[in-house]
Amino acid sequence: MPHMSLRRRRLYFYSFCLIFFVLIPVLVFYANGYRITKDWKVAETGGIYVYASESNADVSLNGVLMQKSGIFQRGTFLDGLTEGKYEISVSKADFSSWKKDIEVKEGFVAEGHPFLIPLNIEPVVIPEFSTSTATSTKIKNPDYADALLLFQKPLVKKTLATTTLPYGEDALRNGNLVVFETGTQLEAVWLGDTNSMPYFFCHAVLCGTDTIATSTIYTNILPKSHLEFLPRRTDVVLLETKEGIEAVELDTTFPQNAVLVYPTKTADFRVSNGVIYLKDSANISKINL
Repeated sequence: MPHMSLRRRRLYFYSFCLIFFVLIPVLVFYANGYRITKDWKVAETGGIYVYASESNADVSLNGVLMQKSGIFQRGTFLDGLTEGKYEISVSKADFSSWKKDIEVKEGFVAEGHPFLIPLNIEPVVIPEFSTSTATSTKIKNPDYADALLLFQKPLVKKTLATTTLPYGEDALRNGNLVVFETGTQLEAVWLGDTNSMPYFFCHAVLCGTDTIATSTIYTNILPKSHLEFLPRRTDVVLLETKEGIEAVELDTTFPQNAVLVYPTKTADFRVSNGVIYLKDSANISKINL
C-alpha cells in the first residue's frame, strides 16, 4: 500500500482540525438551548412539561406523538422548543381527550395539566338495605346511611383566614383559592400573594404583579349549582349544568376543557374521600375515578 504524502497528511490534519473547531461551538450552542430562528437571529429555547393523569396516555406536540406516559413516570418534558404557541394533546383509549395551546417563552418551561375522564362511566349502586345471613331480614346498609349523610348535613369546607362571605356560603375553598357562583357564571379568585398564585390565573409563563386575581371560569352552569373539586385535583371543578355533572378546568386558556362526567337531569352529587356520590330521589350510587 503506497504511503500517503506529507502534503496530503497535512491537508487531512488541518481539515479535521477545522471541522473540530467549527463543530464544537455549534454543539455547545445547541446543547445550551440556543437555536437560529427563521429570521437568522440567535434565540434561547424553552420547553413544556406535561403531567398526564393516566398511564399509557399518548402525549402529542402539534399532532405528532412524542411519548407515552408510564405507570410510574407520568411526566413528559419537551425541550428545545423555540418561542411560540404549540398544541399539546393527551389521549388514551376509552378516556376523554385533552388539548391546550401552550405558549413557550425563551428560557422558560411552560406547564400542561391534563385531566382524562373515563368514558361510559357506570355508577355502582349502593343498596339502602342489606340482608342478614343469620335472620334473613333486611337491615339498614351502613354504607348507604353514611352516603346519605353527605346530602343531609351542611358541608364543612376548608375555611380561610380572610373572610369569604362576599363570595357566598356555598363557595368552594382551598387555601387562598375561592371558586364561587354568580348567577349563571362560575368565578375563581385568588386571595394570596402573586408569588404563590396558581398557574391558571397566569396566561403567560410567569405571574406578574399586574396579573388579575379573578377569573371567569364558566358561563353555562345551573343557578345554585353544587361545586366540588375533582378528586385529587384542585384545578378542576365538578358542577351541575344542563347536560349533567361536568368537570371543568379552571385554566381558561384556549381551548378550555370541559368533560361530561355523568349525564343526569335530576341527580345531586357530593365528593368524599376521593369518591363521587350521586343521589337521585332515594337512590344513591358512587363513582370511583
